[in-house]
Amino acid sequence: MKKFMLILLTLSTLCSCQFIIKQLMGISDPQIESVESLSAYMEKHSMPSEYLKTVKDSMSCTNLLNLGGAPDAYFFDSQKRYVEYRENKETCNGHVSVFIKNIPNNNNFNYNYDFDYYEIVNLMHHADTILADTSHYDFTIIMVWFKWMGKVDKLADWEKELNALEKKEFRIRRIYLCGDYMNYMNISNPDDLGFDFKLGTN
Repeated sequence: MKKFMLILLTLSTLCSCQFIIKQLMGISDPQIESVESLSAYMEKHSMPSEYLKTVKDSMSCTNLLNLGGAPDAYFFDSQKRYVEYRENKETCNGHVSVFIKNIPNNNNFNYNYDFDYYEIVNLMHHADTILADTSHYDFTIIMVWFKWMGKVDKLADWEKELNALEKKEFRIRRIYLCGDYMNYMNISNPDDLGFDFKLGTN
């Protein structure tokens, strides 16, 4: 794990966001989690645990992190089209709150048709519960996080903005997608799995 931390710190020097070093201070060794342990952690950090989803297997843990780092948010409109909140690849996830706040006044969203809604949903444990929901939502927001990475204060900030947006009569579907290793994956030691991911611009 010490080798992993050294690699991660080295990778961080390649990222453009100035806040990356401070964010790395919250990283800890990955542990085997449960829905109960994650729910308790979420409530402690002002995240509503009823919106918790986890990944289905260890490969999905890696695939989720490889999407671009964490924490991060993925926005999909009512037609499940992916909406980019970043102006460019160097934009930090600090812009998520600003993007949410500006949704009521934004009539020109930047759509990215190369990223598919089902690509990320299919990483989820019990994804059928998500796919079976045919309710109308103006936006589905999938917030990706890892307990072992820390930095969840941003998600609490995003939740405040989402609450404010709902008061403006926007129907929002939240999914707090956690990529930690779970007890149903039959993993005895997370260190044996290794890591294969690219650090995002968060």
